[in-house]
Amino acid sequence: MKKCLVFGGSVFVGRAIAEGFVRGGNQVYVLNRGNGANPDGCIHLRADRNDADQVARALSGLSFDIVVDASAYEPFQTRLAIQCLLGRVGHFIHISSAAVYQQTEEYPLTEESPIGVNKLWGDYGKGKYLCEQELQKSFQEDGFPM
Repeated sequence: MKKCLVFGGSVFVGRAIAEGFVRGGNQVYVLNRGNGANPDGCIHLRADRNDADQVARALSGLSFDIVVDASAYEPFQTRLAIQCLLGRVGHFIHISSAAVYQQTEEYPLTEESPIGVNKLWGDYGKGKYLCEQELQKSFQEDGFPM
């Protein structure tokens, strides 16, 4: 049994991931504002991703084998997750978006496609791209597991 955390976890892909972890017999935590119903079998950590004190309190003293971040859209949210979990997570997975790839007429997109700001996606794509950059920096400088 693994100890898992899903940032988000109440809707869309985050919920599906949390439910999958539960079905796999894992101990599953979800961190979100508590505005929606959380999946059965999950331990709810209530915190607003935009409030550093709330997130730090919610994660205080906890460590995880696996963390899936399905809700970071802004780089400060990713920085905060890294700060709170550095040395206390085995593997960190950031759910990104195809919106991080530069606008192109060449399809399909691959891992090697150029990344950067895509004007079609606006701030959403830019935010996701900057989150990825935060993770790369922390991996290179601190060995943050991703």
